[in-house]
Amino acid sequence: MLPVRHELQAFDTRVVIGDVDLLSDRVAHLAAPQRIGSWLVGSFALVGMVLAVIGLYGLLSYVTAQRTREIGVRMALGARASDVAWLVVRAVLHSVGAGALAGMALSWWLARFVERMLFGIAPRDPLAFGCALALLGLAVLIAAFVPVRRAAHVDPMIALRAE
Repeated sequence: MLPVRHELQAFDTRVVIGDVDLLSDRVAHLAAPQRIGSWLVGSFALVGMVLAVIGLYGLLSYVTAQRTREIGVRMALGARASDVAWLVVRAVLHSVGAGALAGMALSWWLARFVERMLFGIAPRDPLAFGCALALLGLAVLIAAFVPVRRAAHVDPMIALRAE
């Protein structure tokens, strides 16, 4: 900032020079509350996603445990581990897919209410919606990994004797 101040003083000594800053510094200072709010919302979204993965894992584990006898019968009748895994994954995809479609439709409708808080992105940006769906799909795969693996390795004799 000194060169600017020096040049202005050389041009006219009567000019009083106050606070001189870069425009980018001023804009960064003015946008700080929005940036903090964005980080806060992003942090809550991350915590929400972790809680959703934990909830999905618990639900899938419970549903898979309830179907242990059925899975044991299927394995005893000759089903392969991949068939059983696909059976559980298909059930997960049906329930999560229905919820994802309803959530996407609702968020598409509600996007107009957050339009003024978005910078550099349209409220109904297809890339953002696609990334959200991809993240949801990844969360479902992470949550379903252990229950699907457990279901695919059920010993038919133990499963049939379980009850």
